[in-house]
Amino acid sequence: MTVASIYQRYRAWEHRHIELLDALDAGRAPPLDWEGSRYGRRTLATYRAMTPAERRALREFIWRWRGWRSWAAIAGWAIAATAAGVVLHLALPREFGAVKGIVFANLVAFGFGLAVIGVWFNPRALRGRKSVWGKAAAAGLAGVLTGLATRSLLEGGSFRDVLQSAAPKLVTDGVPMLVGLFVVVAGVALWRNRELDAENARLAADAERTRLANELSASRLRLVQAQIEPHFLFNTLGAVQQLAERGAPQAAALTAHLIRFLRGALAGLRAERTTLGDEFEMVDGYLRVMQVRLGPRLAYALELPAALRDAPMLPTVLVTLVENAIKHGIEPSPQGGRIDVRASLATPGAADTTVVVEVLDTGAGMPALPGNGNGLASVRDQLALAYAGRASLELLDNEPHGLVARVRLPWRRATSP
Repeated sequence: MTVASIYQRYRAWEHRHIELLDALDAGRAPPLDWEGSRYGRRTLATYRAMTPAERRALREFIWRWRGWRSWAAIAGWAIAATAAGVVLHLALPREFGAVKGIVFANLVAFGFGLAVIGVWFNPRALRGRKSVWGKAAAAGLAGVLTGLATRSLLEGGSFRDVLQSAAPKLVTDGVPMLVGLFVVVAGVALWRNRELDAENARLAADAERTRLANELSASRLRLVQAQIEPHFLFNTLGAVQQLAERGAPQAAALTAHLIRFLRGALAGLRAERTTLGDEFEMVDGYLRVMQVRLGPRLAYALELPAALRDAPMLPTVLVTLVENAIKHGIEPSPQGGRIDVRASLATPGAADTTVVVEVLDTGAGMPALPGNGNGLASVRDQLALAYAGRASLELLDNEPHGLVARVRLPWRRATSP
């Protein structure tokens, strides 16, 4: 087996592990060849037990040190350990010969290095696992006893004599070294566990934000679909056609109002936030369309202070409440009614305050709201997702008859420098 073939095998090993980690992170099924061997099954089980943050760190490590880079790092580590062994020989020539110093330094360096790397990528194995620490201590003791047995065989003496002669060295050198190794490993495990806990919390928060954003987009889409429903468009276009056939000048105005409303409603699909000014503009377009259709049965008024025109607002929420008032309040009432849309501040002089937006109608009122659950439920979902419980929607009786839909939104006003 040539050096080139060994290198190619190593590169194939790297590629397989990166491919497996990528598949697990993407939620795909791992390549089938990992199930065909004991090593593959154990590796697969280990990677699956890792958190996404741990798998990401391992993948980045393999990718960063792929190919010749890892061998160069190992060679550099060995050179540094060899230099330390030479220094150890020069400092303590009676205790360490040249070969002994170099071998000892390399064993310590690579032992510590492998222990740290193992803990670095799987620190949870040492979290609250007394059995792991016991196994580590047992492994260290077994290593010491094996070394003593080997020495007794090489020197031709008894194991007891070797143990007695080596006991002082074990106490003065071996025990501090094992304690030092445990301290280093425990410190790395503690630090990495805290770091990975923070990373896992961040990933969970990102996933939750993505889920909430998807739910918010779906909720907004349902609202727009409810507003631009077929019967609304067909009825409005039918009214345009009738006006045009009679040569009435209102046909052009009605078409303009419809376009104005549709432009605002469709823009709500692309925007996460809009302003009260934009939302009042869209509501005005919608009410002008409905006023042409309902004639004298509908009256309305909009009240938006100039200071609140730039206040943030969720797209399509306001027009949904107005549509709900038309559909369930004004249209079912024989005499029709009036709709008032207004905005105000709960505490006008405060920097952190609440914007209060109200839709009041004098229609059929609360008892005549069958089937209104979808629109209002979507509004509540949007407010909950966007403001995390700091916004609310209230439905109140509008005396002597009708309904009040009141939305409260937190707002921090910009202060001039």
